[in-house]
Amino acid sequence: MKKDSRTSQRSKKSKQLVYVLLPFVLPLCLIVIGILLMVNETLIDKLFLGLGILGALIGLVEVVIYASRRKYEVQPQYLVNGIIWLVVGAALILIPFTINRFIPVLISLCVIASGISGVMNTFTFRKEGATIFVPVLFAVTNIVLGAFLFIYVMWINKSAGYSVIGILLIISGVIRIVNEILARTSVPKAAQVVETSYTETATTSAAQDTAAAPEDHISQPEQEQQS
Repeated sequence: MKKDSRTSQRSKKSKQLVYVLLPFVLPLCLIVIGILLMVNETLIDKLFLGLGILGALIGLVEVVIYASRRKYEVQPQYLVNGIIWLVVGAALILIPFTINRFIPVLISLCVIASGISGVMNTFTFRKEGATIFVPVLFAVTNIVLGAFLFIYVMWINKSAGYSVIGILLIISGVIRIVNEILARTSVPKAAQVVETSYTETATTSAAQDTAAAPEDHISQPEQEQQS
């Protein structure tokens, strides 16, 4: 029983940790990709090429496993998975060389998705009575930045350099991280009001007690003399 309770507590803690850290994964990835694009513009093409080769190899392994087991046991899932991985790998290899604007468009969509998730997380972590204007403003700014990047690479400058996109990605990642921190650390207004009213009440009561104390001290001997 103790082991089960410890295991459940660990699983809860791990889930909470993932829930806390997961929103920071996408903006950190955007920042890293932005830095890599500023350092080397062709690095993103090589990254897609490497991922495509890896996907194709995984698909090939799946197909080989299916072929080797077909005589003894038919497992079509290996064949289906192998075909899917081969298609994905081929797409990742061919896309950078055939569709020049695909990667910038994909990046801009990721920025827009980051902004939308920022708005959703702001309302998720919102405390009762807390002001959420500033974190929502950061999230909406991220959405506008992604929309601008999408319009920029599609119609304004179709041959946009990756260095410009890298700068925008770094800005987007920083904005998203600030949005997430503000959404989690917002202080409810109700707490501030209660604290202020309590402080004022306590101060007023203390002042009244201090003013009444001398009168009580003076009136006590008079009462003794009268008695």
